[in-house]
Amino acid sequence: YVYRVSPLCESIKLHIWQFGSLPSSDERQYILEMIKKRKNELDPSIQEVFEKELITITDQLCISQEFVRQKLQDVAVVSLRDVERCLTFFVWILNHFCRQATFFEQIQHALVVSMGLCYYFRLNKNDRIQYSVAIKIKNTTFKNILYEEVDRLCKIFSYPSGTFFL
Repeated sequence: YVYRVSPLCESIKLHIWQFGSLPSSDERQYILEMIKKRKNELDPSIQEVFEKELITITDQLCISQEFVRQKLQDVAVVSLRDVERCLTFFVWILNHFCRQATFFEQIQHALVVSMGLCYYFRLNKNDRIQYSVAIKIKNTTFKNILYEEVDRLCKIFSYPSGTFFL
């Protein structure tokens, strides 16, 4: 699929309202509520650990939102739609692909991969390094988890002979 943004015609521009952006505290509260709503979509065995990690998940998503806004120098470059997209990936990954030893590691892994898809890959190389540092992950690094997953996915695909990849 190709996503294209076409300019609006002049007659429509008269009816556009700029509502601005949410204050950080309000955005944080919305993000927390969005995360809480996702609990019931998870396997019951992981819900208790998920509940304990609500604040950490909220913190990571708020850091991600603010980081991308600062680096791309536009408050409108991220929105709650990005949070929703990230949570959709997060729940899907947790329910289908996580095989880590503990529930905590599963949540951490799913969060890193989903944030990578929604935030990390839209940044340039230098900003990615800074983002990896800004996102505090216990016992490992953001980049390690993300690249292990990319490597795992690459091994799933078959490549024609003579194809080179790193």
